[in-house]
This record gives sequence, C-alpha cells and structure tokens, in this order.
Amino acid sequence: MREKIGNMSKRLKKSKNDKYEILLSNFLGNIENIEAFLKFHEEVLNIAREMCIFRKHFIRDKKKQKIFNKTISALRNPEKRSDLKPGYRELRKQAFISIVCYFDAFLRDFCTEFININYHQIEDNEIRIKWNDLKKGDFKFENIVGELYINCKGINFLDLKSIKRDFALLGIKIDGILTKTEEEDLVYYQNLRHIFIHKGGIVDNKFIDVLKGIKRYVNIKEGEKIIINYNDIYHAKKITEKFAKKLKKLML
Repeated sequence: MREKIGNMSKRLKKSKNDKYEILLSNFLGNIENIEAFLKFHEEVLNIAREMCIFRKHFIRDKKKQKIFNKTISALRNPEKRSDLKPGYRELRKQAFISIVCYFDAFLRDFCTEFININYHQIEDNEIRIKWNDLKKGDFKFENIVGELYINCKGINFLDLKSIKRDFALLGIKIDGILTKTEEEDLVYYQNLRHIFIHKGGIVDNKFIDVLKGIKRYVNIKEGEKIIINYNDIYHAKKITEKFAKKLKKLML
C-alpha cells in the first residue's frame, strides 16, 4: 500500500514538473526564435553578397564592376546606409519588445500553473470569487483559480518589485536568482518596453524615477529618445533566460 502511494506521489510530482518544463521550453523556444530571426537576416545578406562577388568575376566592364563593388560594400554594412537605418532600428526594437513580452507571458503562465497546482496551500481572505467566474471553469476550481488569483491581486509581471513581492506571498523565494546588476538591468528593460510601446521611445519622468540610484543609467534625460542596440537585445535574452531556468529549478 505504501509503495502504491509512493508511486502515485512520484507520478504526481513528475506531472507537475512536466507542466513547468513545457512552459519553460515554450519561452526558451520563443526567445531563441528571435535570435534566429536576427541571424537569418544576416545570413540572407551574406548569401546576396557572395552572389555579387561570384558574378563580379565574370564582368569585364569597369563601370559594371564599380556597381558590383558598391553593392558588395553596401551588403557588408547595410545598417550604415541612411535610408536603411530607420528599418534596422525598428527591427531591433521589435525584437527587444518581443523578448520582454515573452518573459511577461512566461511568468504569468508559470504563476497561474503554480497556483492551480498548489491552491489548497494558499490562504488569502481578500480573494472573493463570483459565481460567474466559477461557471467559466465548468465548476472545476483548479482550472481557474490561478487566473482568478492573479486578476484579483493585480500582479504585474512587468514590474520586478511586484514579481518578487507577490511570488514571496505564494512561497516562491526568487531573491538571488539574478545578481544585483542583472536585476537593475531587468528593471530597465521592463520599463523600456513600456517607453517603446506607449511613449514612442521618449523618456518621461516616471522612467527616470524608476532608474534612480542606478549609476549607469544616471545620464538618461527626460525627452531623450532611446535607441536599442544588439547588445541590449542579447543581454535581455540572457538574463530573462537565466531567470526562467532558475525559477523552474525552484519547483524541483
């Protein structure tokens, strides 16, 4: 009998871990696709450049050779062309926003799943559930409790302070997952996403207030337009990936 109970417990634990693993895998796949997209763009340009170099060897006309040389040079550094700079800025911005939004979605889904699984251990007298909300889940409380809890609490997954506070209330201690510097950068990226989406990339007072006390961001001024670079994109990918993987490990 004890052996059966032990086996059931192991299967239940494996089932829970599988759910978290799926969420982590989806998130990692999404941010890897962003990096792959950026590299794909470079690969296409490399192919075009190689084709031009190959064809140039069969051209004897000097004027045409000059045209090919200019084309090859342009394909080598396309982002330096003034007519292409706006397009590349938008490409980088959208790649960056996607990473932060994917991270937001991962945290929400992860938190929802955690509550759905562990709701019987959560005590919160402030939560009030309406009859219509229960009907949405076909009376299966465990299917909707996570979403209800998050909505009632108003957890903001784009605010690291809110994440740390509300996860702690659920018994998930995430202090130490990132270094202090990485946490500061994550705060910067989360708020930069807001600036890009709602302010056209123009810095406002709220953005400056959030970054107060972080020396490396002290020179950012109100009214300044932020231009994202590839280093920011890859660093945002790195720290959100690290956060997600370590969060998953806490569930073991």
